Amino acid sequence: MIEAGMYGNGGDDAPLATVGWLVTLEECERWFRTKGINFDFSKVKSDLEALKSRAKVKSTPATGVNGSDWKEQARTIADECFDHDTKNNCRDSLAVRKRGEVVGGYAHRVMVIMQERNIKGSRGIFDNAGTVMREALQGDKWWANKQK
Repeated sequence: MIEAGMYGNGGDDAPLATVGWLVTLEECERWFRTKGINFDFSKVKSDLEALKSRAKVKSTPATGVNGSDWKEQARTIADECFDHDTKNNCRDSLAVRKRGEVVGGYAHRVMVIMQERNIKGSRGIFDNAGTVMREALQGDKWWANKQK
């Protein structure tokens, strides 16, 4: 490949390839120009930007009003409720179920407060306290760490 002029030690040629080396788009464009090859990279650049945008959307956690993770916000709200109960010498359960649906307890209270504060998950506003309980509050996530 060096003999073909694809790699070189400097000048107008592309840099010498090493282990783990990748060619940047700018280096590729520069090498094409030195060889007299006219290629429009605008479509490639727009495709790369679209891929970056898609990857950023997928990796962004569901956020609430202030930009933090909704699960952390749910735990913070649950702590507020727990502290309020402790101050008033009472305690709620994690979940109160009626016909299999969570209708009370910390999970339900947190869900209602999250709705009031407009805290959303990846699918929008929470309308199921069971999801809040399962994803943010149950077991070691929150409830197991509380003094009952």
